Amino acid sequence: MNKKWQAGGVLAAFCFVESVCAWGHASPLEQEVHEADENFATLNVAGQEAIRHRDYVLAEHKFREARASAFAAGHPEFVREMDARRAAMYINDNEPSRAVLILSPYIKPGVDKYMLSDYLLALRLTNQPKEAVKVFTEYVRDWQDFPTYGLQSMGDLYLRQRKYNKAAEVYAHILSREKMEDVPYVQLGYALALARQGKTGRAAVAYQKMANLSPRYNNAIAGDGAAFIAEGRVGLARKLFASLGITEHEREYWLLRYAQELVQAGQDYGNDAVNFKRDERLANRSYYHEAAKILRQLIHSQDEDIAHEAQAAMAVNKMHNELLADSRRGLQDMLDKDNEDMLALAARGEYERLQLHNLKAGYSSSLDDKRNREQTANIDYDSYWGRNFYLSQEYARHWLQDDDDNVAFGESATGLRKKFVWGEIAGEWIRYDGARAKNGYSLSVEYDFNDVTHLDYQVGRRLHDHAGTVREGIRENYQEVSVLHQLTPQTTLQGSYQWADLTDQNKYREYDAGLAHLLQIKHNYSDRLQLNYSHSKYKREMWSYDSPQRRVEYTAGFRREWNLPQKGVTWQWQSNLNWSQDNDERMGFSPYTRLAYKKEFPHNQSLELGGTYRKYYRRTGQNPRRRDGYALDISYNWGW
Repeated sequence: MNKKWQAGGVLAAFCFVESVCAWGHASPLEQEVHEADENFATLNVAGQEAIRHRDYVLAEHKFREARASAFAAGHPEFVREMDARRAAMYINDNEPSRAVLILSPYIKPGVDKYMLSDYLLALRLTNQPKEAVKVFTEYVRDWQDFPTYGLQSMGDLYLRQRKYNKAAEVYAHILSREKMEDVPYVQLGYALALARQGKTGRAAVAYQKMANLSPRYNNAIAGDGAAFIAEGRVGLARKLFASLGITEHEREYWLLRYAQELVQAGQDYGNDAVNFKRDERLANRSYYHEAAKILRQLIHSQDEDIAHEAQAAMAVNKMHNELLADSRRGLQDMLDKDNEDMLALAARGEYERLQLHNLKAGYSSSLDDKRNREQTANIDYDSYWGRNFYLSQEYARHWLQDDDDNVAFGESATGLRKKFVWGEIAGEWIRYDGARAKNGYSLSVEYDFNDVTHLDYQVGRRLHDHAGTVREGIRENYQEVSVLHQLTPQTTLQGSYQWADLTDQNKYREYDAGLAHLLQIKHNYSDRLQLNYSHSKYKREMWSYDSPQRRVEYTAGFRREWNLPQKGVTWQWQSNLNWSQDNDERMGFSPYTRLAYKKEFPHNQSLELGGTYRKYYRRTGQNPRRRDGYALDISYNWGW
């Protein structure tokens, strides 16, 4: 095969892979053509001319005639040349499956490296990664002598197969022999492979080398940055967007793009599978504070368009953070200036589709090894009342039972919370019916240090939750501090400390710490590891209710969640190992498993069912204890 055609083949492959709007042009044949019959040489030229005019039907016809003529004249090298041209033509014409059929007979020991590269490219484009890897491994021994576009095809395949180490190795080899400017998408692929391996620093440097070389590459970098935001890797995304732009206007533009991606991180992609993966990675995480900080700066931009878009994005950001009054006020200001403002109208349309009311009815029942049985039926209502105030109303009926007592009482609670930029303040008044204690209350303050660290403080009075304490009307004056911190995009740490003074002069203390780590997300399921430790104690042990002077508990668990978007169903399975000890008793072991089901219905309605079964081992105590326990729960939600 002549070298001029080989160069044309490389160009054709790069044109298709990198979406550069150019087309492969086969070069004139050299010595083989001069020695061949004039008829098929003329047909070859006619075929190339047809390619230049993008008439692939005519080109195929001419090349087939030339191939038949060469075969009859005994020129196999010319036949191979024509097949190579036809394959390259079909790759350019987005028909790689035909290229695979044409090139398959030539894939054997001693195959021409350019034909092999075209074959690998065609396999990649027809989504045959396993076959491509098999062929590459079998026939390519020397990477140094293999065409760049063939190696790039393999790097892209490894990247798609999530074999990030292999992809990075292939891309690094290409970059060691080619200038980065000549293979820009290899550099971008290398950066992405590093990022997927968790090598954030090296990935950021690799991306930054491509920044501002071309608007096309900047858009590609921004696209990867948006994907990292949806994965919770906002640190890497921040570095990528910060590297974009040379002039002040360009830097503000990309900063605006970054803020808009933060605001829309929880948007509906119209693909339930994508939404599921995004939701599992973010785990209800918000980027409100980082986006707000940027947008407050950009609304004062000298560029009117950037300032205008920043104002619209700020209104949407507040909307997503439940600051509905502030959001509505900002949108109204924009519409007062221009009642046909498309950005404001689009945001107001989203506002009008918000779910402002929610009604939930549920029932739960549980029984533990100490024969503490609890049943609850409840109805909860929550609604937005304006000015960033939210009202809640709850009524519940409780049935509590142990070896000595059996009580039933009602509980009604009216709550009000006010949302602020920095967090929220909430209060609740509680009334009891059928218990000796008649009322209770709670006050809480939630403070957001940033998007990854949250502090919550709560104080109040309530019935101590046990059959014996309810019968005697024992309440607790309690306080609780809890902290939630996102250690990494995959790992969340939470801790809390609670202390309470009971009205029977007893005291209660409890602190716990928990860690949840996202192991993987594959296809339609996700896996999480959960660890928890808690320590609680009462000042005095009372015979009338379960009140050990020391209780220690350790839990290690695994959780898998499946999403079935076609059916609107989510399944969750959880398996935990639990070790606990009361006072000086022998450490008990109680593994348990939980299965939960959720079904989504039209009009913001959903049904949730859950069941837990627990087995107790190595339990000791004065009273006989059960060897198993259970918990059941069901709820129906309706939002409008």
